[in-house]
Amino acid sequence: GDEKFRARTIFMMKDAEHFFQVKSVQNERDALVVDLKFINDPDGADPGCEDLSGIVIQNLNEQTADESSMLRKGDYTKTAKNVVVSSVAVAKEWIPQRLEIERAYGYNGSQTCCNLQMLTSYVDQQVNGSMVQTDKIQLMYTAGNVVVMEDCTSGKRAVQRFFCGHEEDISCIAVHPNGFLVISADMGSEPTLKLWHSDTCAEIAEFSQSALEIAPTVDDYIAMTHLASTIKALPTFGALTRERYIAAQFIVQEARDGGIVRGVFLKIDKEILCVDKVNGNQLVCKRACQGTVASRHTTGAAVHTYRPTYRHEQSGGIAAIAFTRLDYGKRIVSVSANRTHTIVIYDVKTGRVTQRSEAGNQEILAVGTHPNDDVIVTCGVDHLMFWKVAGTKLKGSRPNVGVLGREQTFLCVDFCYLQYQGYGGEYRADGCPGGIVTLTGSADGYIYVWEHNILKKIVNLAHTGPIFDLFVPNTNDAIVHTAGQDGFVRMWNLSDQTAAPHVMLADERMMAEFCIEDLAKKDKHAKLA
Repeated sequence: GDEKFRARTIFMMKDAEHFFQVKSVQNERDALVVDLKFINDPDGADPGCEDLSGIVIQNLNEQTADESSMLRKGDYTKTAKNVVVSSVAVAKEWIPQRLEIERAYGYNGSQTCCNLQMLTSYVDQQVNGSMVQTDKIQLMYTAGNVVVMEDCTSGKRAVQRFFCGHEEDISCIAVHPNGFLVISADMGSEPTLKLWHSDTCAEIAEFSQSALEIAPTVDDYIAMTHLASTIKALPTFGALTRERYIAAQFIVQEARDGGIVRGVFLKIDKEILCVDKVNGNQLVCKRACQGTVASRHTTGAAVHTYRPTYRHEQSGGIAAIAFTRLDYGKRIVSVSANRTHTIVIYDVKTGRVTQRSEAGNQEILAVGTHPNDDVIVTCGVDHLMFWKVAGTKLKGSRPNVGVLGREQTFLCVDFCYLQYQGYGGEYRADGCPGGIVTLTGSADGYIYVWEHNILKKIVNLAHTGPIFDLFVPNTNDAIVHTAGQDGFVRMWNLSDQTAAPHVMLADERMMAEFCIEDLAKKDKHAKLA
């Protein structure tokens, strides 16, 4: 039982772990008094350790403890070697404060794509009596509901640090352009987004994706009226969901003038309700989502009505997330893993939703933001779209593959600078036009190069099989790294001034390649994710 588990946790606070056998258990009001006998293992005893008597275990629920739900005589429990306390008063908040992760093993690599990042910082080190600035590189990846940051430059066993702010498994992470702030999102039915600092692992802000998705915008606003009664709870049957729920029943002053009909959203202070039934001025509403704030409202409170532009449904978490590059990370783009894959853009400082649109039924695997334009690119299973901000919505453009490629599944997206004859962008000093282009990795192993939404170039057979990731260290040049299902990491120089459309051969563009399996064989201590 839960009480038994927590009682055992009390005895696991020290570093050295051993076994104790329960000799006797006595029930005294709201506590259990336990006598323990130390043993190394169930088969033998350690003569150098004394038995422990009179260990008091307080019931965490502040109710009378039940012997059957706690430790019993003859039970074995794993505990620290030197527990010499005579009584332990345990609060619910006490256990998490004493437990810390020593090391994490594993990696969430099969469910989502945007879950591996690199943190680069500069540290001052003393070399031969002088201070030298060196790079500090950390890998950041997800393992369950923990973000792991692993130092790759220590030269010894990699040092790990952890961010443990999520309750659900983490689906994706993204790094701010400043290299310090991180946004992480989880797979919960009511997913949360956490903004935190990578140096201190301190959480800065938390956002509820569901609450953000239904946040009304100016374009959705209809009218305003006022409450004519207090809000009462009413068990009822939902016409919208066909499920029983605790509804909110109240009366407004003028429902017709306020534009209130079944299905619209009402915002009362910070609470958002969905109208389920209308009988004159008497309304029956349901909560729009669990992320809204329930409040007590008084007669005369303002009731704002909004169009039903959002259809709430349970989400499968966040599929992809990214900071905007154009404004140096002042906004965050998130893509829900629900049926319509809703794209939500919100302001980092205020948390206010600025744009929201539905991307469609196809699964989205990655999202990227253009460095020099207010453009967002989403890619996934049979999906590739180029989005531009249009008021409070996003306007999407389908890809124009022309004669070079075909519409298919794309697993990754990034951006680089490229010059070639016929580019419709800015000019550089050497006279050849060039600018930022979009790169996507396809399921058949090709690198697609896009100018706006038009396919201009491809790298033929960059990998055998899908390209899982694209990485551009510096968007001001054409050096690109790719990782494929074939087990190779390859580095490319895509600088080619040949006029588009053009097919670039892999042998001519590839600078280096590394086989992960071969590297692991050379180093016995190499770890494969």
